[in-house]
Amino acid sequence: MIQLTLPAELERLGTFLEIMERFAHDLAFPPARVHKLILILEEALLNIVNHAYEEKGGEVEVRCWEKDGAITIELRDQGRPFDPLSVPEPNLSNDVKERPIGGLGVFLIRKIADDMSYRRENGFNIFTIVFQKENNR
Repeated sequence: MIQLTLPAELERLGTFLEIMERFAHDLAFPPARVHKLILILEEALLNIVNHAYEEKGGEVEVRCWEKDGAITIELRDQGRPFDPLSVPEPNLSNDVKERPIGGLGVFLIRKIADDMSYRRENGFNIFTIVFQKENNR
């Protein structure tokens, strides 16, 4: 299990991603799956960094473990309540110039992750992502 807590700052994203990449490689995840895992983790962390704490700052905790050929990632923050699963799917039929900014990160996570859940507990947003070793999508 990995557990890491750092300030929710853009400059810290690389630390989280490097540790997770090593963890997935150590578990013999195929390189293409590692790439997708890092992509969705980066999107989820960017949402926390950019939106959870507004201007006051805060921390993000990443807990990660492997079970039955899957990596489970739990992201915890004490920012404003936000359920990423409540974000509607973007309308991709509109011209790119006509689409609102944002929302594609959550869409990408939904398309790549094998499972995910959200809960608000004791003042924490807890977003859990499950990512299988084998490509199920």
